[in-house]
Amino acid sequence: MNLHRYAWNWWWIGLPVIFLGLIFWRAGTFVYIDGDDAASIAYHVMGRDPQVQPVYSPYHGMMDRLLSLLPASEPVLRHTAFRLTRLAGVCFAILLLLLTFDWLKQISIEHTAGHKALITLAFLLAVPELAYLSLTYSPTLIAMCLALAAHLLLRYCLRQTALPAARTSLLYALTLVLFGLGVSFRWNVAAYALVILADVLIWPTEKPLSKNWRHAVTWGSLASLSAVLMVTLSGYGLADFLAKVQTVQYVMNQAGSLGPQADVSLSEILLRSGLTLTPLFTPGLIGLALLGLTHLMRTRHPLLLPVMAGLLSALPWLKSGVPKFIITSLPPLVLLVGLGGWVLMQFAQRRNLNVILLMLSLVVLVSPWLVGVQLSRANAAWGPGFEMRRFDEPTAESGVRVVLGPGAAFPTPEGVRALYGHGWVLLGEWRNFTQKAATERQQVIETALRLKLPIVVTHWAPEYYLNALYARGFQTSDPYDRLGVDGLFTERRFQHANGETVVVYYAELEGEQTTFVSEALSRLAAPSMIVLTGYSRTLRELYQAHPNAVQSLGFNSALLQLEQLRAP
Repeated sequence: MNLHRYAWNWWWIGLPVIFLGLIFWRAGTFVYIDGDDAASIAYHVMGRDPQVQPVYSPYHGMMDRLLSLLPASEPVLRHTAFRLTRLAGVCFAILLLLLTFDWLKQISIEHTAGHKALITLAFLLAVPELAYLSLTYSPTLIAMCLALAAHLLLRYCLRQTALPAARTSLLYALTLVLFGLGVSFRWNVAAYALVILADVLIWPTEKPLSKNWRHAVTWGSLASLSAVLMVTLSGYGLADFLAKVQTVQYVMNQAGSLGPQADVSLSEILLRSGLTLTPLFTPGLIGLALLGLTHLMRTRHPLLLPVMAGLLSALPWLKSGVPKFIITSLPPLVLLVGLGGWVLMQFAQRRNLNVILLMLSLVVLVSPWLVGVQLSRANAAWGPGFEMRRFDEPTAESGVRVVLGPGAAFPTPEGVRALYGHGWVLLGEWRNFTQKAATERQQVIETALRLKLPIVVTHWAPEYYLNALYARGFQTSDPYDRLGVDGLFTERRFQHANGETVVVYYAELEGEQTTFVSEALSRLAAPSMIVLTGYSRTLRELYQAHPNAVQSLGFNSALLQLEQLRAP
């Protein structure tokens, strides 16, 4: 009987497993979702020689250490990276909910198994971004799992008085190791220390504030040392951190997928930033979080401190909308969601409105999954549904419509997302979209090999094609920064054991004038025709300027006659 009661109290854990498992089954694929995925794996695929291919970035150095244990096989590395991310996505959801329920006890809210299940479902429906992020390759999720485990274990240590001192010390040391490991898997997770320290200051509540201060200072100092040690063990140090400051500034100032230097209007910047945040900040999350925040402010509960610490840790990244930087604010936000749900239930019980408010809450939470916003913009590549238009088939129409179906696809720094209608996307459309993109990349390579033409890549990341070539048995010894005779494009020759060769040129051309792009391409030391792949806008404007020189191969690729560009 006790076993049945215990199992009933914990059955909510199965909900994120089933929910995310269903999404992985219906939408999961093992193709690269964005350029960062491909660039991260390329170092390992191409022999782990930094002269040939550098590591993507030192800020997830421990993940590279982990992948270095695997053979330099592109399929093995890619599949392992994606599987680890999906496992981390499920673990992250469970750990986050465990912390939420532990925090709610601090407000004297004891939830039944049914209430825990409702909060779990509310969280999963209110944050579609978790599902999207779990479908990519994301060391951030692994890092946050380790940081959350450290946080939960530290709370356990601080409230235990009956444990032997040796065991308490061992568990305390484990919290430091877990947090340091988390930071070494993704450096920006260090910001989550603000939430942990704020929590230590107010917990346990029965202890004097001076003692909590000592706990916070001690743990914070030791955790910082642990993080430095783990980052050092991953192969990096202070010089690498300073070298990444420019990258951090770039991310903080970008607007969605737009770089900081993009010459666009303020309205376009607000649109891109707002779009990128929609899968994370849904109406359900915002509404319940505001209810929870209002309750904490009205009661002046000490939990306001870790909540504010979490929100402040994400504030510098809001413009970019990059979820892997904003993720440190998610635990406090989910606490507010759980608390907001409790406030709503209390209000409903007092007013005998249980059914009405339950149905209203369900509509708010489920609508973003069922109802999509389809968007058409003149000369835009994305939309109107979860799709892309070919660069040579632009539309002059603009419009918005609300449908029972997937919303418009739009790019983000973490891959493509939908403007609501997430359920349709995450239960099938995602797989179709990403596999079409992967198929086009394969067609680019096959066309280049068949016609014996070079591949010219003008978008991030060239590693899409480099990894695919290695998977086909091609290799190169050319350094990653070897410039061609034109001085702009890198030039690398890939060879197969059967004698086949293919040259890959790369230079990112985003937002450049068409005349500049045309001149840059015409200077390539290449034959009269190339296989070109780039951003839709770049190819569309090139096609409009030289319609007879561009023959479309797909959404973002074409055969380009260089002779017509070189003609006076």
